[in-house]
Order: sequence, then C-alpha cells, then structure tokens
Amino acid sequence: MVALAVAESLLVRAGAGTKDWHADLAYFRVMYTMYIIGGIVAILVSFLLVKPRFSDKWGVGDYDYLLNDVVKIGNIRIPLMLIIGIILEILMYGWGGVIILIPLLLLIFAGPKKYEWKEA
Repeated sequence: MVALAVAESLLVRAGAGTKDWHADLAYFRVMYTMYIIGGIVAILVSFLLVKPRFSDKWGVGDYDYLLNDVVKIGNIRIPLMLIIGIILEILMYGWGGVIILIPLLLLIFAGPKKYEWKEA
C-alpha cells in the first residue's frame, strides 16, 4: 500500500495538468493486486503440491520416483516437476520456480541415473 501511495503521488506530480494519470494509477492497482494473488497461489501450490510430492522424496533420496513422475505426451516424457517449476516461474514472476528447476536440472543432467526423454 505504501508503494501504491508513492506511485500515486508521483503520478499526480508528473501529470498535474493531464487526466492520463488516472489510467496509470488504475494499472498500478491492478498489477499490485495480481502480484499479491499470484504470490498467494504460488505459496499454496508450494506447500500443498511441491513439498509433499517433490521435497520429501528428494530428502530421502528417492530419485527413481522423481525421474518417473512424468506427464506423457505421445512417447515424450516430461517431468511433472518441470511443469510445476514453470508454472511457479510464471506465478512468482521469475524466482519462485528456480527453487524447483535448479535441482530438477541437476537431477536430469547430472543425476545418479540417465533420464530418458522418450519412452522406449
């Protein structure tokens, strides 16, 4: 809310003689609201889906489960962890999915077993 008040005061000063700053203020309010909603959804997804499904398995070293938890499209196997990481990247505007994507990429490309992208 403080950032919104600062943005409003800057817009009022910059556009004192124009009426366009109202549209900019509405844009800021919508964007801040979307940031908050995106953050809440990402936190809920993290606690309800990521922790029990991926983090607990990673903690005990169950790499077979992580490598075989896939979405199959034709004969291509896409790790579910990759899809969730990309969704969190979008919802948290860049940094939320990094926590999932870096360990996943390490597991796929430098892990204890070779990952097969295509089903045999």
